[in-house]
Amino acid sequence: MVRNSIRKEIGKAKFCILIDEARDESKKEQKVVILRFVDGDGLFQERLFHVVHVNDTSAMTLKNELVSVLSRFNLEVENIRGQGYDGVSNMGGEWNDLQTLMLRDCPCAYYVHCYAHRLQLALVAASREVVHIHKFFTQLALV
Repeated sequence: MVRNSIRKEIGKAKFCILIDEARDESKKEQKVVILRFVDGDGLFQERLFHVVHVNDTSAMTLKNELVSVLSRFNLEVENIRGQGYDGVSNMGGEWNDLQTLMLRDCPCAYYVHCYAHRLQLALVAASREVVHIHKFFTQLALV
């Protein structure tokens, strides 16, 4: 029902996709799809659209799963106007990565590296240098 509501909210608008993948506590790879779009009132919206287990994180697997999810909800790949991922090679590298595969189907889907991911990596590295912060996050992870 939630995805159908989001689909209705998007209507015929162009949209952007944000995708990230991570291994959960059970060691399964999970992929999350977030959609960004401008609604009928002209307001920018961002919606968590889908979380799915993937068998592997190859670019082709991620692309096929994305296309499958979008087609299930009648969202056309041709309406994608932007794509954002972290900088790992299967997502936003240079040759046979997800962003290149998506550009073949939708040349208007410009790629932007996820700067929030860069910030997180910088904060993690910096926190290791401050003992009190490192201890805090270590204890927090145990909770």
